[in-house]
Amino acid sequence: MYIFTSKYNKIIIYNKLINLLELSNIIIKYSNNIKIWLINGSLGSGKTTLISNVCKQLGVKSIINSPTYSYVNEYKYNKFKKIYHFDFYKIKNYNDIFNIDYEYYFYSGNYCFIEWPLRFYNIIPDKHLFINIKVNLNNTRTLKINLFP
Repeated sequence: MYIFTSKYNKIIIYNKLINLLELSNIIIKYSNNIKIWLINGSLGSGKTTLISNVCKQLGVKSIINSPTYSYVNEYKYNKFKKIYHFDFYKIKNYNDIFNIDYEYYFYSGNYCFIEWPLRFYNIIPDKHLFINIKVNLNNTRTLKINLFP
């Protein structure tokens, strides 16, 4: 694993087979307690896998699935804390976003992990963590992580 860091940016290049819980812990520490995480990448790049490992690292015991058809899944950890996992891939328009009452989730103070965030980027709170996952030709992944504090 290779890590390059500046104040608001971090680049991590890793092999798909590394300990993803270790990678998740690195990202959690770097996030500086920012609760809105945008996870961008192509189909099959590992967005849901990354979210699943971050949730495990935070203490979620339940199975983590992509909320492709429900748009949002809720996971509990530490008894009363919640994580909201969004998938904007199948959301067609802003009416669908408004119908799931996104502001309730985004401003709840709980973690919100959002897959395919660029489809509706203009509704995202200013304070967020943006993770872009790129699959390289040698089957490694490059994560570019930007903090927007």
